[in-house]
Amino acid sequence: MAKSQPLTTKQQYWLDHISQARSAGMSLSSYAEQENLSLKALYNYQTILRRKGLIEQDSRFIRLSPNQASTPPAGNTLVRITLLNGVCVDMPVNESDLASLLRQVSTL
Repeated sequence: MAKSQPLTTKQQYWLDHISQARSAGMSLSSYAEQENLSLKALYNYQTILRRKGLIEQDSRFIRLSPNQASTPPAGNTLVRITLLNGVCVDMPVNESDLASLLRQVSTL
């Protein structure tokens, strides 16, 4: 196995900031604004450091698997929501909750 290269001064600088943001429970966006840092650079170094294995994927995100069931449970309607980024979400929704769901989705 190849020995990993030591961090550059810049990589260590950004790793420290990313660690501080995570320790504070802040989003990178909020942290960058608070610290007057370039958000683009912060995200760029997060990607670089993740590829080096020094940062793990943010645990607030979960991987979703498609449900192959095509028939919704009794009393539910199968709803397909297509987001602006092209992602489609199919989900069963209780008919009494449909109006509320549509209001919430309209704010995205």
